[in-house]
Amino acid sequence: MHTRSGFSLFVGITLAGLYGLACAGGGESSEARSDYESASAAVVQIIARDSSGEEVWIGSGTFIDASGLILTNAHVVDERDDEYVDLAVAITASTDLPPELSFLAEIVAIDYELDLAVIAIVSNLDGEAVDDRFPIVPIGDSDGLEIGDDLRIIGYPAIGGETITLTEGATSGFLPETGIEGRAWIKTDAAVLAGSSGGLALHDGLLVGLPSIVGAGAESDEVIDCDLIFDTNGDELIDEGDTCLPTGGFLNGLRPINLALPLIEAAQSGTEYISPY
Repeated sequence: MHTRSGFSLFVGITLAGLYGLACAGGGESSEARSDYESASAAVVQIIARDSSGEEVWIGSGTFIDASGLILTNAHVVDERDDEYVDLAVAITASTDLPPELSFLAEIVAIDYELDLAVIAIVSNLDGEAVDDRFPIVPIGDSDGLEIGDDLRIIGYPAIGGETITLTEGATSGFLPETGIEGRAWIKTDAAVLAGSSGGLALHDGLLVGLPSIVGAGAESDEVIDCDLIFDTNGDELIDEGDTCLPTGGFLNGLRPINLALPLIEAAQSGTEYISPY
């Protein structure tokens, strides 16, 4: 099973995060459990497939509109190199079963600089139009997060089985990024497993961010739990001269949901999204 990360396949796994998963729900209220169940129903697995229908890579996404709009990472659906033929979507029918491959989707808005995208369900697997209504996760305000706020990460990891997985942690801090106003990244100690990239980060039952795993360069099997995402030397460029900052591994990086709002609005209105970045 292949996953699609920002720069390479992420092959590590954080045992502490899995321990948090095992403990999640202990002492939780029925209301909190309901939030997790509702959110899980809205999380999907996205499969980029070749001409023979074989998997090229996988990622996760979340229904944010009942008509079939799915928010994910741009690298999960990256079509620039024509590496796949179509995008198949598998839905969550039960948290203890693998997702059910059910639909085909197309990109309707994408921003490669932010690594964000919205895709839309266009048909079933036979190419027939569908009029299904899909479960969604309500959108929160990522600017309202503060250090110490709890976060739950939900997605379909390639490691640890084929079922949906929840890990938990705290909001560890925030990072800026040159050219982006306000918060560009949310730091968390919650484990983000390969394949969960593009899924959701949940706080108080609301979608507040998207997990994104960043590893080493494509030519290396070594996993590096950081990336060049900030102008640390002040030269107004983000390049090899800057310090590598943690966005994967123990401290993972989430894209704040507020950065995705323009893409979502464009997708919902049917207008073309043009990245300001």
